[in-house]
Amino acid sequence: ETVGDAYLAGVAEQPLTETNMPIQVLLFGLQMVRAVDKWAMSKAVQVSCRVGIHYGECIGGIVGADMQRYHLFGNLLVGLEILESTAPE
Repeated sequence: ETVGDAYLAGVAEQPLTETNMPIQVLLFGLQMVRAVDKWAMSKAVQVSCRVGIHYGECIGGIVGADMQRYHLFGNLLVGLEILESTAPE
């Protein structure tokens, strides 16, 4: 799923376990930023990665007839769209 120029990833598993807990999501986000920084430095290009973490309920499903895709719906997405469009770069 995309929101603006950002990609959105979600986790939909319960219950929380040692490998499925909020701190793991945070650590994954930090690893993504570090990996992008390392790659950009190795290629001598200016690329940045920003990570935001939010939680809430949503529902997903296939939409479209000619070009089907998976889409997420819900108040969570409205909040994410606001955060993405107003967040500093």
